[in-house]
Amino acid sequence: MNKLLQILETEPTPTNALDETTAAISNFCGEEPFPQWKEVLPALPALYVVTSSRCSEIALGNALWALAYIIDASILLRFPFSIKIK
Repeated sequence: MNKLLQILETEPTPTNALDETTAAISNFCGEEPFPQWKEVLPALPALYVVTSSRCSEIALGNALWALAYIIDASILLRFPFSIKIK
């Protein structure tokens, strides 16, 4: 994760590098089982910067997916429940 975050800290980050880096972070956050919190938490500031900047739609979408995976995991890990589908 640290290597990916270093890419995002490069000023300016080329669009294709930003797209690919946010995709990798999103894939990492969406793994099952969910990665350890200590591995994911450093990505939050970078994801905030991506979502609040004028970046490509691809990078924005990847960052939002990563945040969605983090939110889903936090709900499932803190409040375990099962869903029954009829």
